Formats: sequence, structure tokens, C-alpha cells
Amino acid sequence: MFLIGQDGKDIDKALRALCTVFVHKSALTQAKIFKTIKDRQGEDLMGRLDGVPPTDIHFKTYDEGKFIFDDEDKDEDDFASKEEFENFKQEKEDEKLAAVYAFTDRSMSDMVAFSDYTSKSTVREKIKQHKDELLDEDADLIDDNKLKTLQNMR
Repeated sequence: MFLIGQDGKDIDKALRALCTVFVHKSALTQAKIFKTIKDRQGEDLMGRLDGVPPTDIHFKTYDEGKFIFDDEDKDEDDFASKEEFENFKQEKEDEKLAAVYAFTDRSMSDMVAFSDYTSKSTVREKIKQHKDELLDEDADLIDDNKLKTLQNMR
């Protein structure tokens, strides 16, 4: 799912917490990808996209999505516990780690510095856990050398 906002605060904090990356279109043909947002500014630059082509999507400026956050029918047990939410959030961070590794020229050592993990073996294990999804859905977008590395992870 893509959430599109004008700045870092117009999307509710609960939804922002689930985001895996934040993209800022910094120029007409350039976008910067950030790990986090603080004070409405991207932080922890992950990479850049250059040569972004013009869009052919037609949109209405004042078109609004129809979201309903209706908790009336929910029991207290339907909500995730803090531990479940933290596990979910960590899983999304690990997915992001795997994607950054796959789609950039960052080495495994770079990924240790990028992540909250302290060893290459842990980072490699987290990337390995998500490699099948990347290979199934995005293999054609991955650099040939990274593709071979991912395919050979056991």
C-alpha cells in the first residue's frame, strides 16, 4: 500500500509507524528514500532515484480516499498487544533491510551500519528470511551480482 501525503505529519502517526520507507520527490526527476521522518523531514537517507519519468496518472487534486476507522464493533481482544505490534514493526524493518540490500549497491557491511544489528551474520540471516519474496516479485529489478548473491543464500 502507498500512502501519499504532502508532508510528514498529514498521515496519522499509527499509519506512519507501519511505513517501511519514506520517499521525498526532491526534484522533477529525482526522489530521495529515507528510513525515518522527524520534524517533517526525512532522516537516514537510504538512496536516491534519478531519472524518474513523467507520470501519466491523471488525478484530481481534491479527491479524498474513503477511510473508515471504526472501532465500535471491535472487542478489546481484537487489538494487537504492544509486543505483537513491536514484532510486526521489527518484521517490517527487516523487510526494508532486505529491500535496501537488494536494490542498492550497499554491501553486507554497509547494511550492518544501516541497521540496528551489530553483526554481518545477523543481517545476512534477516535478509535471507525475506529473499524469496524479493526473488519471486522483483528479481527483474535486482542487479545481476546481487541477484546471484541472494539466490545462493542458504
